[in-house]
Amino acid sequence: AHHHPSMSSSALFHRDDNSFFPPIHASHRGGALGHHDGRENTMKTYRRAVHDCKTQVLEIDLHLTRDGVIMLNHDTVLDNGMSIRASTFDKVRSTDMSFFHQDMGRVTPTLDEVMHEFKDVPNLVYFFDMKSVEAVPVACEAIKVHGIMSRVMFGAIDHAINQEVLKHAKPMGIPVACDIQTMQMIFYRMMKGQLDPGIIQHDILGFIAEPGIMAMLTPDIFRRIHDMGKWIAIFGPALNSPEGIASLLDLGADILFTDDPALLRSVLDKRKQL
Repeated sequence: AHHHPSMSSSALFHRDDNSFFPPIHASHRGGALGHHDGRENTMKTYRRAVHDCKTQVLEIDLHLTRDGVIMLNHDTVLDNGMSIRASTFDKVRSTDMSFFHQDMGRVTPTLDEVMHEFKDVPNLVYFFDMKSVEAVPVACEAIKVHGIMSRVMFGAIDHAINQEVLKHAKPMGIPVACDIQTMQMIFYRMMKGQLDPGIIQHDILGFIAEPGIMAMLTPDIFRRIHDMGKWIAIFGPALNSPEGIASLLDLGADILFTDDPALLRSVLDKRKQL
């Protein structure tokens, strides 16, 4: 039996349509593996994840340009060598357009462009992976403007950025995923039997599914996290094989952030038929 905690603070986890119930298909940076183009965080990659693979969550990386536009790319520096943070939006876009031969499907998109692109996909949820402190309040404003308060989750790997996320997102009732530093502390205290669940401000605890960590993950750990009312998110290479996906589903993972959305979709669909 798969026990799923409620997240009392968030509208996302109390949706009337029951469409957001684990296990959840999430596309990491849009999920570029197996894509003819192989580029993460592009409109082409997002469209494939949403329309072809029926992803429930688009995980996107948010940076802020010098003039305050949110652009979606994992690294601060683009393939063409430009720094998003040090450049204006116009400069980034014009350089990108020439680099990718005027192909809009491959250039670095803005948050507004993605919101507009999928405005008619009412159940699509966004996971905002924040890459700078400055981008956090701008992203929160965009959430209000686009009316997606009940369709967004936040995270930041970096501890300082994650603290800024908590400060802005918690009052809005938006669920927040743990940073690496805090996750290590939680895991260490849990193993020692010294964890006070009351100190955990995050709603989602995450593991990177690589061999060393996979060896430590047990049904008992997953059960204890669920008993605290938290959800478990998984990233990493184990999600790029059917066996890895199956083992994480058996453990009780709630949100699976895959680089191969077509593979994850086929595994989930097959399990539904069993």
